[in-house]
Amino acid sequence: MDFEKLIYPYREKGRTIGLQIKWLTGKAMPHDAIDYAMSKVYKEIELGRTFEDGTALDHELLAVAKEYHLKELHEQMVTRLVSIEQNLDVVWNTLGKARKIWEVIRGRA
Repeated sequence: MDFEKLIYPYREKGRTIGLQIKWLTGKAMPHDAIDYAMSKVYKEIELGRTFEDGTALDHELLAVAKEYHLKELHEQMVTRLVSIEQNLDVVWNTLGKARKIWEVIRGRA
């Protein structure tokens, strides 16, 4: 994929691939989300998709990067919650009946 060739129609105001990456990084997008967005959007351009101007292209890159980043965060959160739940179950199952009742009375279970 020749990024320089694909960005050529959107080079107004000195837009380059490097500046797009810098801009996305400044928007707090992690590198894996930027890589995904650049690959996806530029592949669509390669297949014939067009944008009104470079600003529309930039905003599409940002939207795709945000969507990917949020999806990754969600998956990580679910994984962590499952792990925490399993750890809590292990601890709970080691408690005796009286201790479990005591923990419920104290509001910790």
